[in-house]
Amino acid sequence: MKTTLALANLGAGRKECVSELLDLILGLVQQIQGKPLGRARANARQTLELINQPRQRSSKSAQESGATEATLGRMVELALVLMRLLRSLTRLIACIALAFTLGACAAGPTAGLQSYQSPDGRFAFLYPTGWSQVQVSNGPRVVFHDLIHSDETVSLMVNTVDENNDLTELGSAVAVGERLRREVIATAGSGRTAELVEAGEREVNGHTFYDLEYAVHLEDRDRHELATVVVDRGRLYTLATSTNEDRWSKVEDLCKRVTHSLNLLI
Repeated sequence: MKTTLALANLGAGRKECVSELLDLILGLVQQIQGKPLGRARANARQTLELINQPRQRSSKSAQESGATEATLGRMVELALVLMRLLRSLTRLIACIALAFTLGACAAGPTAGLQSYQSPDGRFAFLYPTGWSQVQVSNGPRVVFHDLIHSDETVSLMVNTVDENNDLTELGSAVAVGERLRREVIATAGSGRTAELVEAGEREVNGHTFYDLEYAVHLEDRDRHELATVVVDRGRLYTLATSTNEDRWSKVEDLCKRVTHSLNLLI
């Protein structure tokens, strides 16, 4: 909320800077063309009026002196305008730079998320800010859920595998995804069916991760699930997010950032 208000104030400040900058540029053009400034200060306007008043002098030297005075006055006025122009340009550049910085922070990969680290220090991941951890038995090692949409969850399971195997030896991303679908997401007799929508592979710090996406069908509703799977020293880690299908478009980006945040620490 603070970032949003700051960006809104910066937006108003940029508009003010741009308006002032355009006025000064227009005034500078008018001044160069020999026209009075439209928005000059009162004392500057009076100076120009005095300079531009006809001089009733009889001698040639007086006329030359008046012309020199008018030229000097115009040069002073131009210098003042240029100084104001530079100040406004500096303000505008600073506002734009700060706005981009705050915008980048607001849209960064950890925006709206906070970190969880396992007590043994083996892994960590991000989960949505404000979500509550719940204790479950005979299930995932860690579970968080939204307090408002309580069936939106983040869960992490840890299973034992052969210490000599890595993830690719368990099969391709599609093969592991189908096995997870059959044995975890939509087991026989669960009343759920699921289909593997997409399966991908990525490398992070020397570990292979499989990213999996599922469409899950229940009797009363449809759901969407994302999962990331990785193997490390005899442990198979599965970080998953789950939400109702009618909420998927609203939380898709959040769910992807959560599943991609799984990090092996030791």
